[in-house]
Formats: sequence, structure tokens, C-alpha cells
Amino acid sequence: MALALLGAFSVAKAASGRISFSGAVVEPTCTVPAHYLAASIAAPAVDARAPLRLACGQTATDPGRPYSRVVLDLDATRVAGDRLLTYFTRNQHGATAAKLVVHTYE
Repeated sequence: MALALLGAFSVAKAASGRISFSGAVVEPTCTVPAHYLAASIAAPAVDARAPLRLACGQTATDPGRPYSRVVLDLDATRVAGDRLLTYFTRNQHGATAAKLVVHTYE
């Protein structure tokens, strides 16, 4: 399960290309079944600028945890200036463009 990082950081340095921090990982995020994620990547929203509004953990009595999801194509323009995304796109396998799935939790 992916985890979200909450809290204040006393150290956060990345100038050397290495990120180090102190803090605590305290809040789990939503899991996404592989078949659901694959379907959203294959057929993303018509307008990628309009994120899908979703919630995980919903039950009859619990509204769940709301979040938005956007699927982005990682083209040369989008990755320009970002070393991590540039590395990822250069080292991906397959002929199709790499995708970045962004979940933003409220």
C-alpha cells in the first residue's frame, strides 16, 4: 500500500541529487486495483485538464477519502527540466508514450 507523508520536516535537502528528510509516514493512501488503473490509462478522460473526482474507502456509512486523478502523457515538453521524469521516459520499455498517473488527496 502506498503511503502519504504528513507532518513537518526538519531536514529536506536535494541539491546533491539525493533527498533526505526526517518526519513520519502516518497516513495510508487509497489502493488502486491493477485492472482499474490499466483501464484509466488506456482510456483517460477526454480532457486531461479536468481531473476525475473519485473516493476510496466508501461504504454506506462512510463517504470515503476524496481525491482527483489525472493521467498525463510524458512527452518531451512535459518532462523538460525534471530529471526524474526525463530518466523515467528515457528508460521505459515499449513503443507507447509513458504515462504519469497523479492522485491528489483532499
